[in-house]
Amino acid sequence: MKTLKNISINQQITIALAGVMAIMLCTMGLVFYNSFKIKQIQHIESQMFTYLDNMTALINEVEKHADNGSIESNYAALKPHFNSPAFYSNSYPFIVDNSGNYIIHLYREGQRMLREHLNTMVSSTEKKGSYSYTELFQNRNRTVTVFFQKIDSYNAFICIPVNVPLVVKEKRLNTLYFALIVVLFLTIFAVFTGFLLKPFLSNIGLINNKISKLAKGEKVETQPYQRNNEIGRLTQSLNNLIHGIEKNSQFASEISQNNLSTNYTPLGANDKLGNSLLKIRENLNLALKEEEKHKLEDEQRNWVNSGLAKFADTLRQNNDNLQQLADNVTQNLINYLDANQGGLFILNEDDEKKPHLELLSIFGYNRKKVKQKTILLGEGLVGNAAIEKQTIHLKEIPDNYLEITSGLGDAPPKTLLIVPLKVEDQVFGIIEIASFNNFKPYEVEFVERVGESIASTLSAVKNSIRTSQLLEQSQQQREEMAAQEEEMRQNMEEMQATQEEMARKTLEMDGMTSAINEAMLYAELNDEGKILNINTNFLNLLDFTRSEIEQQPIIKFIHPSNAKDFDRHWKEILQGNAFKGTLSWTNRNNAKFQIISSLAPAFDELGNIYKVYLIGQDITS
Repeated sequence: MKTLKNISINQQITIALAGVMAIMLCTMGLVFYNSFKIKQIQHIESQMFTYLDNMTALINEVEKHADNGSIESNYAALKPHFNSPAFYSNSYPFIVDNSGNYIIHLYREGQRMLREHLNTMVSSTEKKGSYSYTELFQNRNRTVTVFFQKIDSYNAFICIPVNVPLVVKEKRLNTLYFALIVVLFLTIFAVFTGFLLKPFLSNIGLINNKISKLAKGEKVETQPYQRNNEIGRLTQSLNNLIHGIEKNSQFASEISQNNLSTNYTPLGANDKLGNSLLKIRENLNLALKEEEKHKLEDEQRNWVNSGLAKFADTLRQNNDNLQQLADNVTQNLINYLDANQGGLFILNEDDEKKPHLELLSIFGYNRKKVKQKTILLGEGLVGNAAIEKQTIHLKEIPDNYLEITSGLGDAPPKTLLIVPLKVEDQVFGIIEIASFNNFKPYEVEFVERVGESIASTLSAVKNSIRTSQLLEQSQQQREEMAAQEEEMRQNMEEMQATQEEMARKTLEMDGMTSAINEAMLYAELNDEGKILNINTNFLNLLDFTRSEIEQQPIIKFIHPSNAKDFDRHWKEILQGNAFKGTLSWTNRNNAKFQIISSLAPAFDELGNIYKVYLIGQDITS
């Protein structure tokens, strides 16, 4: 098989056709040989029976001229005719009687024929016939056919043995001649076939050469061929392939140079390479768009990060002067956003009943403007932004909302951005910016993030101002306390007198407290409603241990039906009002209790609530 792979198509076709012709000729030879063999045997049989007829006629003629009709008396006249072969070198005739005795034989006279051979002749219904047997001759088996004919006048058989295979073999020279004719025919056929196939195979060789070059990636010119036969169609397909590859190569080259707008049409719906190139171009277009998108996002991210760093530095440098802080932040934010005008409002809660927003700083075209403005919470867009705690971005500003003056005259802005300055949902102010250009989403997000930093700084500045105010108040209080020391010394004696009274009352209070602990329900709460201390009666009623219940919110043990009412009462308690009334409570097992409850706030020196006392009595039963 490896040898067949390395031979040319011409040789393969010649060998294949020669093989087919050889098989056909050999088949014809075998048929001819077998037919020849059968005819030879038939011819031998005809010759032998003709010879027997002639010998029988000769015997009858000898018998007519003989005085005695016995075969013994005619022996001398017949013997010479039986000493020479009939037609073939090994075919000597002989006569045998009905008893099997050889009457006339070249060398077996006086001997007897094998009984089975004699029986074959005797049992024959015809006067002539043949039988065959195999004998050993010169150490080799040979098949002998005996042709016989009955002689009625002698009551005997005249026979002639013939080695038919040997006779046929002598005729095989004709087969050799036939074989030589076959070889000669095959040679002529191979030469003629090669001559006919040469132009076709030459073109196939050229096509194979070009395909081999294509497989190596080399550039190949088209192959001219004018005939419209199989080779022509094959050549046309090759030329189409060359054109397709060249077209795909040019398109791939354009793609490699990022020329993604080149027109290209695949060879067909099943052109996998062409469709793959189109898919590659599509993916490259998507990749370029993604790259541009990421580049833009990186630029926006860098812009935001740079701005945050810049404003963080500005806020650190001006965290001790609220007005200077507002001016720097407003001016820098307008410039960084390339806006036209902006203002910063700060939340004023000095009047708890009427909190409002004060315009602290306003800039337009890099110039600070002096303007005082107060906006109540919920008033206008700025007031609503403070209430809703959400950014307002208007791309169509209402008429006469504000005017921006430019070098060309007065013109309304195109967009307005109002951002609440908040930390953890607590608003400290509002920043309002107007511009001729629409704000992009990342710019809005940037202002919101800067607003959180501004709110944190405002919170710190406010706390600092409040701390300063408290320090001043403390200094004033120290002076007042110094003035009161004298008065206190004067009152020492009175206080000494009252101490004894207080000691007595303290003992009474201790007794009262002990009595309350024994008879009542008692607990202490912080201003968040969490349990700080609780007596044993209360623990037993709620069915909890002290470690389980301390620092737990009291609302957890109020029955759900009273939860809203308790929440309302608790707000009133935090305003400094005491509460007394019946509340529904629940224990570990969700059992419901009715308790007459009294809750009273306790205040520190500054008037702030630091503890709430709870006294109750179970009236469930």
